[in-house]
Amino acid sequence: MSVIIIFAALIILVSIVSTTGFYTRFSVLDYENKKVSVGLAEACVETALVNLAKDPANYPASIPAAGQQIAIETGRTCRICSVSASSPYTIVTRASYNKAYTNLSVNTSAGASNYTINSWDEQRVYAGSCTLP
Repeated sequence: MSVIIIFAALIILVSIVSTTGFYTRFSVLDYENKKVSVGLAEACVETALVNLAKDPANYPASIPAAGQQIAIETGRTCRICSVSASSPYTIVTRASYNKAYTNLSVNTSAGASNYTINSWDEQRVYAGSCTLP
């Protein structure tokens, strides 16, 4: 009887450990997907900053309502959803990668020869009309 109880306890212990390892693998995969998604959204912010520096008067108006799609590499894209028309500028970008989503809102102001980042926040919910890539 004691052998059966010990055997059952060992079976339960082994199954708990293997299940934990199985789910930990998916947690790590979700973390990696989120890192890629954040990197894509940040790349769109940087692209918007460069375009804003090139043409601050016309660039914000050139972004369509569905957003400006930027291809980073094959299968990895992001969208610049909006850029406000005057300083301080608010840049909104979105990216997704393997069902990991990132919505960034960056507030920046123009100086004499540079841009100053005032805030760089991830928004949990996006309520605009910009579609995901």
